[in-house]
Amino acid sequence: MKKLIYVTGIIIMISVILFFSGSNIFSSNTPLWGKDGKPYDFEKVKEDFRSGKLNIANISKEYYMHPEFIFEDYHNKSNQTKIGQYGYGAIPSEVSYNVFGFNQGQYLNVSTLVIASDNIKNKQNLALSLESPDDELFNTNVEPSEIVLSPTYPEINASSNWVYKIKMTIVAKYDIPDGQYRFRLKAISASPVQPSKFFDFVLNSYSDSERKKHEQ
Repeated sequence: MKKLIYVTGIIIMISVILFFSGSNIFSSNTPLWGKDGKPYDFEKVKEDFRSGKLNIANISKEYYMHPEFIFEDYHNKSNQTKIGQYGYGAIPSEVSYNVFGFNQGQYLNVSTLVIASDNIKNKQNLALSLESPDDELFNTNVEPSEIVLSPTYPEINASSNWVYKIKMTIVAKYDIPDGQYRFRLKAISASPVQPSKFFDFVLNSYSDSERKKHEQ
């Protein structure tokens, strides 16, 4: 039976790079609702996510479905005329985890949000895969592996599929030596004018004897 690996996680928040082409709290609990149609603690959960206190894996769709969760100034847009045919990104777009005693059969789950850019006119079909230069050491899985992002123009409908939570699972084929291992979530679009986008994940593997040093 596979076992979940012990980890200490560090989420590195970097800006979501969204590009245009073609034209100028929690999942186990039911949140209480405010008058604006959002969970009452929406702002706190949003800030805790952005500061790295909360992992997106532990945040339910009732929060991240709202564009204000992703786009800081969604209701104060300075450029209402910039409309794109295609565009998408990931948030967080880079994470790093320390793992200790990552042995054969153990696994690690990592999550990110794949989102459509704002003001996009078209649906976007994406095929997702997780790649690593060290794939001889790991088995990987992505859920879901195919998504269809809804248009976000003229506005984002919070109930549409403009955002997906993606879960990536990394399973050790063998006992993993100490070292740094890189993974990349690759998004391939059916449209030839859309470039691939990436989510980068760094796994720092240490022997179990190193755990106390990193917990101090």
